Amino acid sequence: MKVLLKYVLLPAALACIFASCASNAHFKQGFYAEDSRNADGRFIEVPPDYDRAIKEYTAALENNEPAEMFIRYCLGLVYIVNGDIEKAEYNFSGLPVFYEEYLTELKAREGKTGWMAKDPDARKLWRGVDWGANGFHRYARFSNGEAFQVIAESYSKHRYYTQAVTWYDAHIALHPDDQKAKDALAEATRLAAREQTRAAEASRPQAPATLAGKLQTATRNTVQAAYDRGNEFYKTGNLDKALAEYDAAIKLNPNYADAYLGRGNVYSSKNDTSKARSDYDKAAALDHKYAGFAKAFGYLLDSKYDLAIEEYNRVIAAKINLSVSYNDRGISYHETGNYDKAIGDFTETIKLTPKSPIAYTNRAASYLKSGDIDKAFSDVNAAIKLNSTQWMAYFLRGVLYNVINDYSKSLPDFSRAIELNPDYPAAYFYRGYVFFVLGRFDESIKDLSIAIDKSPNDPAFYGFRAGSYEQKGEYQKALADADMALKIGLDDEGTEQMQMLRRRVRAQLSSQ
Repeated sequence: MKVLLKYVLLPAALACIFASCASNAHFKQGFYAEDSRNADGRFIEVPPDYDRAIKEYTAALENNEPAEMFIRYCLGLVYIVNGDIEKAEYNFSGLPVFYEEYLTELKAREGKTGWMAKDPDARKLWRGVDWGANGFHRYARFSNGEAFQVIAESYSKHRYYTQAVTWYDAHIALHPDDQKAKDALAEATRLAAREQTRAAEASRPQAPATLAGKLQTATRNTVQAAYDRGNEFYKTGNLDKALAEYDAAIKLNPNYADAYLGRGNVYSSKNDTSKARSDYDKAAALDHKYAGFAKAFGYLLDSKYDLAIEEYNRVIAAKINLSVSYNDRGISYHETGNYDKAIGDFTETIKLTPKSPIAYTNRAASYLKSGDIDKAFSDVNAAIKLNSTQWMAYFLRGVLYNVINDYSKSLPDFSRAIELNPDYPAAYFYRGYVFFVLGRFDESIKDLSIAIDKSPNDPAFYGFRAGSYEQKGEYQKALADADMALKIGLDDEGTEQMQMLRRRVRAQLSSQ
């Protein structure tokens, strides 16, 4: 069972997680700052320091301390009581708390004689969970109306409809004019009644479980776990591991629409658009709610950007595949020259997936087009910091260095981009251009030739190689490349430059 968030957690179910965190400095400091206790677990006459707790929990995550899932849970609670609902929701979303596994581990540990007595840190933190959970609910119940709605929505999202009804009631008592919450309450009430009916039917005497039934249940749980892991890897930009997990989920359940959607997102991030399109179409065929997203993606690939924007508007309104939808609509805005809106959409993607470097790189490209070079540099550096193998970030940073004529720095960035992705022709072109500017014409010709091999219909590649051949005195080759560039087609400025080069070259050939 997939459980992203449970606000009411049994202390027993969390003790083993707390125990695994006990040796982690930042986590412990965050917990004590939040809970008004000293390192011995005793209450102290100091109010909770939520800002410090946030700082320490965040440091624990950045340092990759164990038990990330529970650290995120704690961080989310601190944001709730600190009044930052948006950040709380981010930390709670996608939180793969496999509750039964924790209970199983706890029972195994409890079965050992004297476990609690021999594990003082776990004992202290066990008490801490008990007090902390109760304290949170007292705080929410009397002080924070918004917390009610967050709790209700989370319960409803994960099919705890009876609990959702309770929290929606509490929210509406404080916000009686919130029609959206009233509608959600009505829906949760309907679903809770349906679940109670199903539970009553399930309580009737059943035939003994068959081996096939047990295997089916085990397979379903395994599929869900693989899918959840795929989501986590995707959010952190670990595309290869995400792909492996989605593949595993699909292999176990070939009709799992969400897994096809997730795998399509990975392929899209890898610029494997044909596979992405295939997976999105498969997801749409299995679940109609994804049809609009698949249609929008098709428009994007076909360069029908206005139609893509219209379709993504509907998809985003329906909250389907939000991080990818914002990113892809941003690309559509970028391609139509609306860079401010593109930047806004890429910013939304970053809010939803702050550890993924792709949106930073895309936003940098829009900042570049809008003339904000400093912000563009900031974003590509952020992308590289998040993932040092993000080849497009190195390529774009090289372009930025070219813009400010710092070729000594652009050259290693283009080389790094080529090392990471040797199939991208533009990287060879730009490095060839840098070699041309630096007067290294043999190296320029070599790179431009590779670019032409990989993309033989780009006139700029031939045009710059013609320039390098001219500088080397290889006029016949220069003339042939200039003719090819003109044949493929250049803009007005490029056409004029190639015609001038042809006149120079012909003059040199005539004088020989």
